[in-house]
Amino acid sequence: SEDNLILVGRSNSFGVDNYDVLTVKLDSEGNSLWNVTAGGAEFDYGEGVAVDSSDNILINGRTNSFGTYAFWVIKYNSLGEEIWNNVLGGSNHEYGYGFAVDSFDNVIVTGETYSYGGGVPNVWVVKLDSAGNHLWNTTAGGSSGDVGRDLVVDSEGNIIVTGYTLSFGVSGSDFFTAKFDSEGALLW
Repeated sequence: SEDNLILVGRSNSFGVDNYDVLTVKLDSEGNSLWNVTAGGAEFDYGEGVAVDSSDNILINGRTNSFGTYAFWVIKYNSLGEEIWNNVLGGSNHEYGYGFAVDSFDNVIVTGETYSYGGGVPNVWVVKLDSAGNHLWNTTAGGSSGDVGRDLVVDSEGNIIVTGYTLSFGVSGSDFFTAKFDSEGALLW
C-alpha cells in the first residue's frame, strides 16, 4: 500500500548455509529498506510473495532444512520481523510453487506432493488461516504425475489452480486447470 517492492528468492551469500530464503524490501526508488534470510543447514528456496490486507508479507517456498523437502510459508510484518512460519509436508518430498492470499487473509499454496494422493507426484493444495493454522489440504491428479504451478482466488473464494499433467491429455506433458471451492472440494 506504500508502493514499496518486495522481492523473494534464494541466496548463498547471506544466511546460515547453502541456499537460504532471501526477502528484500525496497522503496519505490529502489533503495533497500531491509532484508532478511530464513533457512537452516540445507537448501531453502523462496518461490513467491504476497501481501495481506494489513501489509504483512507472506513468503512461499520450499525447504529441506527441516526433514525432506516441504512447502514452507513464512509471514513477516511490514518491518521484516517474522510473525510465524509453517513447514508443510509428509514423509516424502513436497514442492510449493503457486501462492495466493484470499479476502480473509487465508493463505493458499499449490505445488506437487510425493507423500499424498495416488500419483507420483500429485497436485497438492493447502489452505492456512491468517495465523498459519492448517485449515485443509487436498490432492488432485492421476497415476502418472501432475503438478500445480500457480493459483488465483476468485471473488467467491474459489481456488483456480493451473499446472501440467502427465496423467491426462493427448501425450507427454499437457496443460490443466482445476477449480476447488473455498473448502477444498474439487468443482471441475
